Amino acid sequence: MICLLVAAAGLLTAAPAQAKYASIVVDAETGEVLHAKNSNTRNHPASLVKMMTLYMVFDALEKRELKLNQGLRVSRRAAGMPPSKLGLRRGQTIRVKDAILALVTKSANDVAVVVAEAIGGTESQFAQKMTKKARRLGLKRTTFRNASGLPNRRQLSTARDMATLARALIRDFPQYYDYFGTKTFKYRGRTYRNHNRLLRSYRGADGIKTGYIRASGYNLVASGVRNGRRVIAVVFGGRTPRSRNRHTANLLDRGFKRLSTIARTYPAPPPRKPTAIAARKAREAEVALSLAAGPTPLPPTAAPNVRQQRHGDTPVETEAVTAFAPQAPNGAEGLDPAALLAELNAPEPEPAAGSSHQPNSGTLTADDLAARPLADPEMMVTDAAVPPPVAVESVPLVDPQRRAGSGSLAAAPADPAAPPPAPPKPANSAAAAAGTSLELQVVEPRRKPGPYGVQVGAFYRYRPAQQAAQKAVRKAPKLLADAELSVTHVRGARGKLYRSRLVGLSKRNARQACRKLRSLKFDCMVVRVGRSTVAAIPAGPARMFIATN
Repeated sequence: MICLLVAAAGLLTAAPAQAKYASIVVDAETGEVLHAKNSNTRNHPASLVKMMTLYMVFDALEKRELKLNQGLRVSRRAAGMPPSKLGLRRGQTIRVKDAILALVTKSANDVAVVVAEAIGGTESQFAQKMTKKARRLGLKRTTFRNASGLPNRRQLSTARDMATLARALIRDFPQYYDYFGTKTFKYRGRTYRNHNRLLRSYRGADGIKTGYIRASGYNLVASGVRNGRRVIAVVFGGRTPRSRNRHTANLLDRGFKRLSTIARTYPAPPPRKPTAIAARKAREAEVALSLAAGPTPLPPTAAPNVRQQRHGDTPVETEAVTAFAPQAPNGAEGLDPAALLAELNAPEPEPAAGSSHQPNSGTLTADDLAARPLADPEMMVTDAAVPPPVAVESVPLVDPQRRAGSGSLAAAPADPAAPPPAPPKPANSAAAAAGTSLELQVVEPRRKPGPYGVQVGAFYRYRPAQQAAQKAVRKAPKLLADAELSVTHVRGARGKLYRSRLVGLSKRNARQACRKLRSLKFDCMVVRVGRSTVAAIPAGPARMFIATN
């Protein structure tokens, strides 16, 4: 009887374990589930475990605990791991970069142990760190027991957790995610091809990892991008590599088709700020209304700021004139609003006979600056008060030799041989805060926008999404100064889901920006966007627009 029981037990253990089929398809940006079948069933992940191993490697690189060119020593235990392997020998070293490529393409078990011992001391301790990190990432039903994915009855995961891990890799380490798209890897004279054949056969596929043991069947986590949208598909329990790949491709197709049917509407943009011309007309209307009440005495304050600026080849001399311009503290009386209004509307004087000035030189009025086309198309006129140290020049609108008389501005003949007056100290901060001086703001030509951007969150309300993007600009002003703020929304499981993005960046700048934001504990993910229809409006260092990509 005992012999029969033992024989039966031997047959049971020798028989291959029947893997349970499971699959899931998610939108990589929002996490919305587009398809699911047994997605919470726990199965053996096999070499999909190496995705978590690589997450730990990327995390160590980010924290500068490892370097890409650093050599990792091969232990006796690592050298003795079963295939698939590189065939490393005890005492050898392998660079971190080569270790990453070996894990991605060859799925080398000996390399997995090498990096586990380098980060965790032992593979067992490293597995504990992996499980702890997995809980923080939201992998609720996953337990790791080794770094390679070799059979262990307590090493289990789900299709949903693997999709969450794939999203975390793309979101947290966009600067390293390209490794998963490596098709071939050369090491010591040998070339290894990536086991993920979808990289060659499926349009838009760019990662991530395959896996197989008898207890699990053929597993695959795949990601692809089409029309600026990324889809992640996970399959557990495939019968053959070919059938698994074909089924995963069908799931990706289904996911992209589902995304294309989701209604995409966009919120109305916030109201635009008034233009410089509209603001000038409003001030002139205020001056006209004040004429009926008579002149109003003005409090004494500092003299207006006087500077000189060249407009093309013509020296332009103007004065910081306002509807209620203050007087210098020398006892002079306030200005008459009627005289000021006449000064603003006065036609350009004819040049004197024999004068060397061209017709476009001399005194410019406010109307001239508003109506006359400027030489530089990127230059615009604004009346907004700009705090220092912004590159804004306030220059006088009348001859600097004029002096304020009693109730009006008196003209004095200018000496052409006299040198231009030296610029005085900056104007009183109170006058600058009032925003009443007419200023020329020179806008630097923007670089050509790139096809990449960063996503800093997804929200169920528009306002938090807008605030998140603006906060990201304040966190990394140098890297995101030329970015454009984009708030779009898609249909989520609970309604509209607003995506907060800063787009128009190159791939390199987007990666640098995400690296900076993550170092400041700010969520960030690099995204590739398609062509957009842009309605630009000022939004601080960035410009906000509502895109239709």
